[in-house]
Amino acid sequence: MNLSNDAVRLLETFPIAADFNPVKQAARNPVTGEKLDGKFHVLHPDTNQWLHFCGAKDRRSNFFEPVEAAVRILDQSGQVDLSTVKARYHLAPDFTTLKTEFLLGDFEGKRKYDLELNDPVGATATIYDSHNATCRRHAKVGIIRLLCANGMIGMDNQAQTARRKHTTYDDATFFGKQIAEFIEGLDVQVVPLLKLQKSVVSRKSSMDFLEAQLKPSTADLEKIRNIYDYYSNMGSTGYRLYNTLTHMVSHGLTTNVHQTYINWKSGTKQGVNAFLSSMNYEAKISKIINGLEFKKLVETA
Repeated sequence: MNLSNDAVRLLETFPIAADFNPVKQAARNPVTGEKLDGKFHVLHPDTNQWLHFCGAKDRRSNFFEPVEAAVRILDQSGQVDLSTVKARYHLAPDFTTLKTEFLLGDFEGKRKYDLELNDPVGATATIYDSHNATCRRHAKVGIIRLLCANGMIGMDNQAQTARRKHTTYDDATFFGKQIAEFIEGLDVQVVPLLKLQKSVVSRKSSMDFLEAQLKPSTADLEKIRNIYDYYSNMGSTGYRLYNTLTHMVSHGLTTNVHQTYINWKSGTKQGVNAFLSSMNYEAKISKIINGLEFKKLVETA
């Protein structure tokens, strides 16, 4: 089946630097020069840059594969208006990792979610991939708050995630199908957000909670306080505290909502591997949001 013009347009935004097929080369004993049985080096095809050390079953495919598959299946599903979709790519400077985010401007059920939350929302479909085992290839679909582009972390593990190993049995089409199916279940992520909007949590309780959970430096605590104040229009609610947490995952410790966490982290002293840092930080915040302390504070336990 041919792709629509909108699907083609979306795929044309894929970064050229990420579009390559890693090469597997037999690994050798550095002393004797003999081949190491079942061991291989993964190299960049153009520069011979070393990317990873792997086994015989390991399959390092082009980053483009799962991205193309996702766009193709979404195009066929008819669940998303691809003319409104925007793509963001975060390619590591050493070409080993890629995070692809599709911002879905319109999708089935969107108006219902907007009205229920009285807050315009969209959805994101994110694909994480690596050539060096930084992460297992996986895809995630979730709600995003359009006014500040905060990715909404699912509560009670409601965020839809699919994971695959990089092996000879891996099929990139799997992700496209999973993403299309996940979009059908976005309504379950809206219910707890409605409860958070009605939950009363004071500013002091929120800041005490953030300080206890994140244990920030004095300087970082002030930045977190500024982020919390940025959402003053949400009142003293659990929804405001929740957005403060998701804001930090989406943008870092800044009130600049046009900044991504990866870009923010890249500009810090610890920004060597911003991609890995972003995944670790998201996991940390997700654990906090799904933790008993947070649920008790917002009274959703």
